[in-house]
Amino acid sequence: MKYCNYFIVNEIECCEIYGLDPRHKDGKINVDNVKSAMKMCASDGVSDKVIVHAKEACFLYDVKTDEFLSVNSLKIPSEEIKGSVGAGDAFCAGSLYAIYNHYSNIQLLEFASASAACNLFAANSVDGMRSAEEVIKVAEKYGRLK
Repeated sequence: MKYCNYFIVNEIECCEIYGLDPRHKDGKINVDNVKSAMKMCASDGVSDKVIVHAKEACFLYDVKTDEFLSVNSLKIPSEEIKGSVGAGDAFCAGSLYAIYNHYSNIQLLEFASASAACNLFAANSVDGMRSAEEVIKVAEKYGRLK
């Protein structure tokens, strides 16, 4: 990790590195463990941001400012979901787009999670992607989980 500026993974991958359980016994995300794993990634050398995505939320740890943020996923009705293959990759692409375009940390998480949500509208891994403007409109249309 000492060669990474940005480390973008899902909650399982992030926690598994350090032997932490990303979920409680009831299946809900263990935010404390995710946050601990993210900080350990920084201690192991990630220099700028650790970004984690999960089904219900996404998280960002800004190494330089010690800021930890989370954003809930979009509230997509189950009848509109066609598949989830590639949603993690779409999240990563949205994160990289936001980093490249100098989005704030909260804007990065909002955009990346909306990018992942767009992928849910297609059965394959590519047909759900939209332009940046359309990604933002999807976020505005559906709102976020509580």
